[in-house]
Amino acid sequence: MKRLLVMAVVLAMGAAVCYAEEMVENPAYKLWAAFKVGAMARSEMNTTAGDMKTQMEQTQTLKALTPEKAVIEMKMTMTMSGNKTEMPAQSIDIPAKIEKAKLAAKPDAEVKEGAEEIEVVGKKMNCKWTETKMKQGEMTITSKVWTAPAIPGSVAKMETKTEGQVKSETSMRVVEFKTGG
Repeated sequence: MKRLLVMAVVLAMGAAVCYAEEMVENPAYKLWAAFKVGAMARSEMNTTAGDMKTQMEQTQTLKALTPEKAVIEMKMTMTMSGNKTEMPAQSIDIPAKIEKAKLAAKPDAEVKEGAEEIEVVGKKMNCKWTETKMKQGEMTITSKVWTAPAIPGSVAKMETKTEGQVKSETSMRVVEFKTGG
């Protein structure tokens, strides 16, 4: 009986391994793993939705890096209707490996890619860009993101526009970055 129970447990574990999702390199981890602890990127974001304007400043800092994960501290300050609010710092763990299925792009999104030289923190920088357009119900969301591997986290600039029932525009740009160490 004991032997039968052990065999059942071994078979169940084998079946679980067979159905486990394939783990692959996490692109978000790779973006930070190229830098030393202390690397940071500070960005400014402006959003307009109707008559409401919001300004946000965000700083992401690499606090720890191991072969298993990168730990990023995120600090944000938001100014809305003249009121400035400092959000509590958050720690975000970015695992080195991720389930392959989580990397799949949304199938109904229209994606374009290209390269462009843009100004980042007063310097010309070669960036790759990705433009994504998707519909969510009655809304259309178009987002363009410029990335450069020299920037911790890689995002240099972003522009997002929402059309439909809710109309909004958001722009973000990196205003400072350090590579750490």
